[in-house]
Order: sequence, then C-alpha cells, then structure tokens
Amino acid sequence: MRAERRGSRRVREDYELDRLLLRYRFGLGKGNDLTVEAPLMSRSGGLLDGVIDIWHRYVLQIHDNIRDGQPYGRTLIELPGHARYGSAGGLGDISIALSHQVDPRLLASTAVKLPTGSPSKLFGSGAADFGAALQWRTPLQPRMDLHVQVGCIFQGKSRDFPEARTSILQGAVSLAYRANGRDIYIGQWQAEPSAMVTRVQGSDTSHRVVSLGVRHKVNKSQSVEFFLMEDGDWLSYQIPEFANLAPDLTLGIRWIWRN
Repeated sequence: MRAERRGSRRVREDYELDRLLLRYRFGLGKGNDLTVEAPLMSRSGGLLDGVIDIWHRYVLQIHDNIRDGQPYGRTLIELPGHARYGSAGGLGDISIALSHQVDPRLLASTAVKLPTGSPSKLFGSGAADFGAALQWRTPLQPRMDLHVQVGCIFQGKSRDFPEARTSILQGAVSLAYRANGRDIYIGQWQAEPSAMVTRVQGSDTSHRVVSLGVRHKVNKSQSVEFFLMEDGDWLSYQIPEFANLAPDLTLGIRWIWRN
C-alpha cells in the first residue's frame, strides 16, 4: 500500500498482484540458450491484508499510520494523469531472451519484452522494451558463491505512459550458500530507479529490495524454490540506500524442472 501527495499530484496504490510466470529455457549449443517467459496476471483485493498487518506489527514490530483504518480487500491504483485502475486479469508482456556463456563465470544476455499485456489493465505499457545484462559468479568458499549482475533496460515510447523513463540501470548482488546436497540458501539485494516519473517524490525514488530464499532439490530433474522479498520496512526506512521502495511483501514459489 502507498499513499503520497505533492501539491495536486497524488499516487495511491492498495492492491494485491498474483502472477503465474511460465518460463521455458532451451539450449542452442556452443554456450547459447533461449528463454521465453509468459506471465498470467491477476490484480485484486487479495488475501494478504491481514497477513501483512501481522507481519508489520508482530514480526517487524512497526506501526504504519497510513495503513491503519484502511479497508481490507480494496483494489485501487491512482497515478497522476491517468484514470483509476481496479481489479483485472489477463496476459502480461511476453519476454524473449538470448544468453551466451562467455566463460564458466560470466554470462551475457539480451532480451526483448513484447507489448502483449493490456495498458488499460496496467499489465504493460503498450510498447516494446529491450534489455542487456551481464552476470558474474565467483566462489567465496567451497560452499558459498557470490553473484553480481548489472543490466540496462531501454523502455520503448508508450502512448499510454509517456512519463516512463527512457532507460533504467539495474544491479543485484547475491550470496548462495550450499547447506548440503539438496538445499541452497540465497540472499539477494537489488536496485533500480522507478519505471515512471510521477513527480511525486516518494514514488520516484530508487527501488531497493532485499530477498531471502531457499532452493530444495526434489530429485535429479526437479527443484522447488521459496522466496520472500521485503522493502525498507524492516529497517524502518533508516537506510534507503540499502532497502527502500518496493511492494510491502512479496511471497513466491518456483518449480524448476530440467529434462
């Protein structure tokens, strides 16, 4: 949930977004592979209002004056210069990425995001986006690896969202610890600027989020991953350079199957 105002410009968001992401990756030989991602989206009042209140009050032990007194189950997005957005469902933007394993430690990728999502539902901007990234991995000790990722996204010109930034620099640092032959614990920090310029200070600030996850190997070909992402709440926004603006709470499960 977010509620901010600057003069006559106001940003209000109170909703839950559920996403089912289908990802298929296959090798092309000589260190190259192709990945296709298709997200199915559903925005609604959701079920997590009470869960997030408990998370804030009893786990993080913070008191949120903005959230107090707000109704549960509301679906509302209000951005300057746009009509209000409510509940919706449908296909998001499909992405196609090509990656090349430069050496055992360095991976280079480029991708295009196709405008298959509906701008009227806020499931896409109505324009194609392009991106490129480098991911570097190095072992820190026999059971721990460090991953560093840097990338840039070039957002296409959108008739529906002219306030979208032209380019966005992204970065992430991850630690992966192999506890045993089946379980890997992952901690990640990532940062990027806001996708849009609303001229409301809080919404236009950099987005920095911390993620914690565990990956469990079910068998030789299947793994399951559980993760949690948190914004600056857990630090009471005292270190915005480390954790700042993001969804209140993100919970995810990913099933990985290799053939």
